[in-house]
Amino acid sequence: MKKMKSTFERVMSDLKQKMAFEKEYAEFLQSEIQLEVERKKIEND
Repeated sequence: MKKMKSTFERVMSDLKQKMAFEKEYAEFLQSEIQLEVERKKIEND
């Protein structure tokens, strides 16, 4: 029986979807970093 690919594996094997995912993930990380910076500013005031 062939092992089923996970959704993540299917997305990563499609170059267009992989690039879209990586762009979204990069934007997500950037926003998380920005939130952390803002939180630290508030704590230090």
